[in-house]
Amino acid sequence: PEVTVNEMARHLEQGAGVRTIKDRNLVTPPASPAEGDEYLLPGSPTGAWVGQAGKLAFRMNTQWEFITPYAGLFAFVQDELA
Repeated sequence: PEVTVNEMARHLEQGAGVRTIKDRNLVTPPASPAEGDEYLLPGSPTGAWVGQAGKLAFRMNTQWEFITPYAGLFAFVQDELA
């Protein structure tokens, strides 16, 4: 049960306020993602992301979780800093 609670807490922490997205143009999953990394998937993603276009890919417990963006979502895209 503690694993389920911890996973729910991670989703809440990541989704509270502004989401931090590493990249929104990457079509192939990174080779060594860190726990908690999140990406907005463009059209035609490949590899472990295939079929998930337009979703958020969130790294949790060594696997990808996919979240459908919702109206009112705010996100900060790290690789677009000037």
